[in-house]
Amino acid sequence: MKPLILTDVDDCLLSWIGGFRQYCSAVLGREIVGKPASWDMSEWLGVATPEIATQMVDDFNHTDWRFGTLSPIANAQIFLPALHKRGFEIKAITCCSHNDGAIALRKVNLYHVFGDIFSEVICQPLGTHKTENLKRFKDRNVVAWVEDKPSAALEGYALGYPTFLMEQDHNLEYRKGNPTNITVVDDWCHISNAVWDKV
Repeated sequence: MKPLILTDVDDCLLSWIGGFRQYCSAVLGREIVGKPASWDMSEWLGVATPEIATQMVDDFNHTDWRFGTLSPIANAQIFLPALHKRGFEIKAITCCSHNDGAIALRKVNLYHVFGDIFSEVICQPLGTHKTENLKRFKDRNVVAWVEDKPSAALEGYALGYPTFLMEQDHNLEYRKGNPTNITVVDDWCHISNAVWDKV
């Protein structure tokens, strides 16, 4: 059985924040720049409450065409296909939506960017925990669990999976605590180097 790489999608494979920034700039009628420094994006977006920002996330994932045209993050388009060709199985676990249309956009987006390299793309509702889906692979040789959200990264770590936190502005506060239980990386080159010989 092939060694298994499990990975989140948004800001681990595809630049969700880039697409969302374009969407918000169009909706708000002013240019949104940079990246949010936390999971509460209200200050970054310049909106009154976290609830407004959360609604904008929901609207983007469920109703906007840009959600299906996200670009790859740095180096992902190089290293993911190479890992697949090397002999790794790759599955994506993403809290993008429960909406059939959004799920279809997510799967087509991944196919167009990376090709047919994912044995499964598991889509969950926004904001849900991933533990139950991660548990499905406890009997497999999981060599990497890749996430950008610290709490979700720790869900995989708790199951004994080698865990990599993709460095993003919104997880800076967590990284300042110098976590020792997960490996912080800034792109897929580091993950590829860590797992390459495990096939």
